Amino acid sequence: MEELVRAIEAFVLAGLLVLPVRSASARQASLDEYREKAHLLGVFPNFVGWPAGAFPSAITRLLIWISGDFYFSITLAELTRGAIIRGRQVEIR
Repeated sequence: MEELVRAIEAFVLAGLLVLPVRSASARQASLDEYREKAHLLGVFPNFVGWPAGAFPSAITRLLIWISGDFYFSITLAELTRGAIIRGRQVEIR
C-alpha cells in the first residue's frame, strides 16, 4: 500500500513539473499566432483600393478598430506603429 501511495505522489509531482513547460510553449504558440495574424491584418490594406470618397480628406488616417482580445490589439499597434499605407498613417483603436 505504501508503494502505491509513493507511486501516486511521484506521478502527481512529475505531472506538476511538466505543466509549466506545456503552459509556456502553448503561450508562445499563442503569441506567435497573434503576431502572424497582426502582420496579415497590418499589410492587408496595401491590397485594398478605396473609392475616391472613402475618406473625408487627404490627411485622414486609416483607422483599424479591434474589438475583443486586448493582446491582439497591442500586438497590431506595435507592428503598425508609424506605418503609412497608401499615403495614410495607420491608427489602431
